[in-house]
Amino acid sequence: MTELRALERVDFETPAVPAAALGAKGELKWINVTELGIDPDYQRPVLYTGRRNVRRMVEGFSWSLFSPLVVARRGRNLYAIIDGQHRALAAVTHGGVKELPCLVLSCPRAEEALALRLVEGSRGEHPSQRGPRRGDREV
Repeated sequence: MTELRALERVDFETPAVPAAALGAKGELKWINVTELGIDPDYQRPVLYTGRRNVRRMVEGFSWSLFSPLVVARRGRNLYAIIDGQHRALAAVTHGGVKELPCLVLSCPRAEEALALRLVEGSRGEHPSQRGPRRGDREV
């Protein structure tokens, strides 16, 4: 059995200044897919590579490969997806998935788009948002 390494503080050449306010933690919750939605103000349509990725997720769906969505409450029983649009679309397309694990953030709407940019920025360019390239075809 592999022994786990403990988390250790990371030291920087120039010390990091911790944020003064941590914000609300959010709540982990299973949410019915019918209560999830996409805000077109900051989520773009899924095109080309994104559609292929959704198809791959549908065909190889496994809970062991699924990470929770990040969502924000938008009223009673309605949540805007901040991170996880492709996973949510794959679950709905699969048809056998009725609920998804979500981290529900309690933040003002203006912070939702910022949260999305921070998450996507940590992963680099989002391939589903690029235009078609040679050899791309609709899937």
